[in-house]
Amino acid sequence: MAAGLRQVAGRSGSHRLLEIMEQTMITSSPHTRAPAGAPAPGIDRLSGRALYAQVTDALRQRIDSGEFPPGASLPGQYALAAAYDVSRDTVLDALRALRKAGLIETRRGMRAVVRRAPVVQQVTVPAGATITARMPTPAERSHLGLAEGVPVIIVRTGAEEQLYPADRTGICRPPTATQPPVQQ
Repeated sequence: MAAGLRQVAGRSGSHRLLEIMEQTMITSSPHTRAPAGAPAPGIDRLSGRALYAQVTDALRQRIDSGEFPPGASLPGQYALAAAYDVSRDTVLDALRALRKAGLIETRRGMRAVVRRAPVVQQVTVPAGATITARMPTPAERSHLGLAEGVPVIIVRTGAEEQLYPADRTGICRPPTATQPPVQQ
């Protein structure tokens, strides 16, 4: 594209204006990538593994290491695309995977934010209770204030059913005479 601008500039006589435009596009484009041949951190194009999965893993590692602590904003989509030398669509897929895993929160027009670790509530379940997990309905998600990707824990005792947010709940069985309490 830059060569095309130079050819047009030579023909049109406004060479200086197009030269400035070309320089501006090269230096300020949000699509600017890492220099050719520079390896993107954590990305192996020859591995056969999807690029979005590699970007997801690299970002997850940076979150887990504390480089992006809870409450911190991740870099913008174009900056991440440039840093990992991938397309913006690949970054969007990686962010979607992190959101579904409950690691980040996203809002339209805002940068992704690393979720804060919630306070865990310990729930003691009675003997004979059945404990299962599933993804919540939209109404349950709204009622419990769950981020996308966070399942619910269901504790059934007879006909009674209690729902708990899986990211903020620890399950304990009551101690028996022969057994100490078990935390799951």
